[in-house]
Amino acid sequence: AVVSTQSGHYGRAPKSSRDTEEYLLQLDPTEICKWTVAEVVSQFLDRTGFGYLNEVFTVNNITGRVLLMIEERNLVEMGITVVGDRLMLMSYLKLLKKEKSTDCDSALIPLL
Repeated sequence: AVVSTQSGHYGRAPKSSRDTEEYLLQLDPTEICKWTVAEVVSQFLDRTGFGYLNEVFTVNNITGRVLLMIEERNLVEMGITVVGDRLMLMSYLKLLKKEKSTDCDSALIPLL
């Protein structure tokens, strides 16, 4: 399935893979755990070229804490049907977690 955005673009906007990977690797997972839904949109989706999924992540309340827990089956449940996009998202999420502690509970974040 091809996804059309309001601006008439299809799929995701191309980004420099190297720049995206470097950006993701330098992020601090303890800070990611604190991200609001709006920050997930601006700091992850928009920066990785997946801005067309902003509404999907917002409706599904994907905070930074939840972002680090996402598995591919969750993306399917969220209605992301483009296999290539799911695979790239999973690849980017793997970079966020690579060699980092992604246990948000250890970041001492109060649960609301």
